[in-house]
Amino acid sequence: MEGVNIADERKRFNALIQQEVQNSWYIPPGNEDRVVRLRLEILPTGELRSVELVEGSGSQQLDESAMSAVRRVDSFPTPDDSALFDELFRGGITIEFSPEE
Repeated sequence: MEGVNIADERKRFNALIQQEVQNSWYIPPGNEDRVVRLRLEILPTGELRSVELVEGSGSQQLDESAMSAVRRVDSFPTPDDSALFDELFRGGITIEFSPEE
């Protein structure tokens, strides 16, 4: 893990995870300007351990669709280095999802 910029790696993996979710997300019409914040716990294998709503969008339909999209992802990208995984994913990660992205 020497020489690794943790902030850059965190941004990179968050973007990869967001893309995986966006690819499987059906966005209910009329929710384009809303944001959902979710906390994901991901195992080193890339499997989802849990997902919880941190901050709702104000639309139950959108919140539920975002959580469903997270659950549909077969495997999330994770670093091969176990120390880097612990640094990035320990305690879960919080990501904002927006239909506009």
